[in-house]
Amino acid sequence: MSKFRGVRVVNDIGTAQERSYVFTGKQVLRRVDLDSEANVRIASFATPPLHPLSAGAHTTTVFMRLSAQHCDGLGTDPDANCLPGGEFQYTGDTPVTFFPRGTD
Repeated sequence: MSKFRGVRVVNDIGTAQERSYVFTGKQVLRRVDLDSEANVRIASFATPPLHPLSAGAHTTTVFMRLSAQHCDGLGTDPDANCLPGGEFQYTGDTPVTFFPRGTD
């Protein structure tokens, strides 16, 4: 995805402990060859480690950054087959809970 510019990850969005991390496409883009003979590839992203969060409930929200609209070529409905250019929210506020070490 040459239009992929990176991601912004926000922990605890909208709270006093909100923290945001920005990563370029080169830092996070991973390409996997599913079938090299058939030239079948997928792309995903994985961030480097983030600062640790305290024990308790948190949220993580991911915003994707594209230089222009990107369509998958599988259909013509922009809502179903395209991602917008610019920055847009890619995930919801995903809940995650951290527990202190040594607890069951």
